[in-house]
Amino acid sequence: MTYHHLFGSLVALGFLSASALGQSVAQSSGETRPGTIHDVGRGIALGHIGAPPPADASPGRLARWQREKANFDTVLAAINRSWTGEPISNPENLAFQMKQYSDLIKTLAEAGGYGNLLLADAAKRLRAILFIRFLVAHPDQYAQVADLPGSNRTDLLTNRAMDDMLREELGLEPPVGGWRLSEDLDQLERVSGRAMREISGLSSRSILGQQAPGLMVKADVHSLIGRMKADEILEQIVEPGFVEFLKRGGSFSEPQHFAEIMDKPDVKARLNVPALGNVMTILDYIPGAVAYAKRLQGKPMPITEVIGDQKQ
Repeated sequence: MTYHHLFGSLVALGFLSASALGQSVAQSSGETRPGTIHDVGRGIALGHIGAPPPADASPGRLARWQREKANFDTVLAAINRSWTGEPISNPENLAFQMKQYSDLIKTLAEAGGYGNLLLADAAKRLRAILFIRFLVAHPDQYAQVADLPGSNRTDLLTNRAMDDMLREELGLEPPVGGWRLSEDLDQLERVSGRAMREISGLSSRSILGQQAPGLMVKADVHSLIGRMKADEILEQIVEPGFVEFLKRGGSFSEPQHFAEIMDKPDVKARLNVPALGNVMTILDYIPGAVAYAKRLQGKPMPITEVIGDQKQ
């Protein structure tokens, strides 16, 4: 299965479904609740959010989980309130919105835990689609937004939060230097199995959309790692690759010229990431990205197309 067969639908791309997020957005009393992602990303301390415990967990863990789940729902509600779905028409607004998502991702990763990484995954996917949709609609403005994919970015596969999650949920101690799953294929296979190498981050059922029980109903660390791998493919390869393709005279309407334009030693040196993919990974995204942008025709993108219908 190739990437462009998946990109035509954001759900198929792996954007979190309602079941993956646990569906409900709880409202608990007596807590300060951020109104938008700006509030979360500006330094509100969320605390650690772990994985949903088994039913036979200790009373202390179950009580702690209720508090963690309330924090999870707080951020999920803020994400919903912040998303307008409107197409972005200028580079300055795109930079502003991507910065807000970058701040949120950083805050969540610093707080640590399975639940915070799941929320960071959702935020990173929203950030990615903002950029890709803008670039497909405004390819002539690639130079103004070229630096945005790598600006203020947090690699979800290579940070302390990943170290903590693997220790807490799988009992895996990090190697010297920490886990670097986006850079080291051997490490990625160690924590997720050799199958992870084959799916390239997108073609596994667990990444196409987690069925009930969702990822905040029953913990699934391997599926979450798969989702985060898909995020890093977009951010480290596809987004800068789209920019490079346009910079070198390429056109999204003529992807047949992609190899001729992009099969260059300097391009491959920058965009080949051994644990994630290579330059040709980019080509698989182009047809679906263009088709989806045409289907929207400038209309708002419902958040349900990105994170699922929370009421279903």
